Amino acid sequence: MLNYMGDQQMSTQTNYKKMVFGFSALAAAVLVIIGIGYAFFSDVINGAGTATAGTLDISGTVTLLQNGVSVGSNITSLNPGDVIEIDGSSITNNGTKSAWIRAVLEFTEISSTNNLAEGICSDTDYTDQATCEEEEETWTPAAADANVGNLADYLWVCTDGEAQADLITASFDNTLGTDATGDSGVDTSSCVPADTTNVFGAKTTYTAPGDVISGSLELDGDIALTTWVPDNSFIIYFDAAAPNAAQNGFVAFDFMIQALQYRNNTTSPNETMWSTVVTAPFAL
Repeated sequence: MLNYMGDQQMSTQTNYKKMVFGFSALAAAVLVIIGIGYAFFSDVINGAGTATAGTLDISGTVTLLQNGVSVGSNITSLNPGDVIEIDGSSITNNGTKSAWIRAVLEFTEISSTNNLAEGICSDTDYTDQATCEEEEETWTPAAADANVGNLADYLWVCTDGEAQADLITASFDNTLGTDATGDSGVDTSSCVPADTTNVFGAKTTYTAPGDVISGSLELDGDIALTTWVPDNSFIIYFDAAAPNAAQNGFVAFDFMIQALQYRNNTTSPNETMWSTVVTAPFAL
C-alpha cells in the first residue's frame, strides 16, 4: 500500500513536469511565430551614382602662309624679305570642360653658322681674306656653299600685322625693330629678333573671360563661349638685308593653340603649367 502511493506520487510529478515543458515549448513557438509575422513601419530611398572625367577637345585651323600664299608646314625656299604669316582661325571647344586658352609661337631651332665659301682677292696673289685686307686689297666673298647658313641674326617676329613692303623698307632704312619711322614712315617696334629662349605671345597675366573658353558642361566667364578667336597673330620676317651668310639656313618652330584646365585652376597659369601642354612642330 505504501509503495503504491509512492509510485502514484512519482507518476503525478512526472506528468506535471511534462505538462510544464509542453506549455513552455508551445509558448516559445507562439513567440517565434509572432516575432516573424510582426512588422515595424518603415521607408527607404535608394541611390546609385557614377562619375566620368571631363574632356578638353579643341579644334580649329592653323594657317601658314608665305608672302600671303597658303603653304604646308614645310617651306623649302625662304628668301630675304619673305614673311611667314601664322594665324589660328576660330577655335572650338568640343569637350565638356572650360579651359584657359592662348596662342603662342616658340622656336625650337635656328641655325647660326655663317655659310660663306672661300672668297677672292682683287689681287690674286693673296688667297686668304686676312692677308688680302692687310695689303689693302678688296676681298669679295664667294657665293654661299651647301653648308647650313646663319638665320639667327636675320629672323624677326612681328605682332602688329605689319605689311611686307613696310618691313622691307625698314630693313634698308636700318629702323627694323624700332619706333623710328625713317624714310618708311612705319613703326616696327613690335618686331623683335627671333630666338629659342622666349615664348612669343605669352602673357604675364591671363584673365577671365578673355583668356577662357567654355565647355559644354562648364560655362565660365562673364560671356560663356565655346568658341575663341586669338587676339594675336604672328609674322616671321626674314630680313631683306640678310647676306649670303644666311643661305641654306634652317629654322623650326611650334605655333600652338594651347588649352589648360580652368576649373580648380582659376589663378593665372604660369609658364611651368603651360609647358605641360602637348606640342607639335612646324619646320622649314
